[in-house]
Amino acid sequence: MMYSVVLCEGITDQILISYYLEKTLGYRYINTDKYRKLLTVNIEGLKGNWYKDNDDNALLMIAVNGSDFSLALKMLFKYNSNVTKNEMFRKICVITDNDDKYAVKRITQIQSVVDGCTDAKIVLQPVVWNNIEMKSGFGEVAEISILFLLQPEEGYGNIETFILDMLSEANREDKEVIIKAKEFIRSVTSKKYLVTRGDKNKGELAAFFAVVSPRRVFSKIDDLLKEIPWNKYTKYNEQYNELGKISKQIS
Repeated sequence: MMYSVVLCEGITDQILISYYLEKTLGYRYINTDKYRKLLTVNIEGLKGNWYKDNDDNALLMIAVNGSDFSLALKMLFKYNSNVTKNEMFRKICVITDNDDKYAVKRITQIQSVVDGCTDAKIVLQPVVWNNIEMKSGFGEVAEISILFLLQPEEGYGNIETFILDMLSEANREDKEVIIKAKEFIRSVTSKKYLVTRGDKNKGELAAFFAVVSPRRVFSKIDDLLKEIPWNKYTKYNEQYNELGKISKQIS
């Protein structure tokens, strides 16, 4: 068994990522006392859900409700430094929206925590697993792999932009609907509605679903997302290919 963790910004991200991991790696949601006893589940203000694959590897997914991952990262490293090597989180993935000019620099948050919590001397790189060493609570040296992902990788956007981009690439008819949906949402000028860029991106996705699934437009977002074959659309995406390595064992 190996423990891994994915940190993301919000619940929508958590839903999509968990569904992707279920379809591609067999991770299933679990809710048992065996995993609930772990310290990180109870970090105040952070929502954590547990998943397990067919090889009994356990993955914790935390939505930090924003773009500051520092608290969660510090708690993870603190946890690692107080348990045995077998109980440590060996793979840590941070996924953030590329929604402003500072997004790409969020890797410095991880770098700062790594520098402050370990003796590792490494400059972290995005879209690759960065390997560092740290000691367990019993003095065992363990390798920890850290992955930083932006979505989308190029251009401003968020999880909704990423979804629409994938759908556009996969289906010509969907692409036409998405173009029209974006045109409509961007034509709305209001001081009350669709004020922020994030609101506009969510509006574009909602407008797309309103056209392709009009009878389900009032369904929960997770129900709509689960109907999309994400494993098909992410097959050639470099970032999700790296995320797919999260269950690869570390010695």
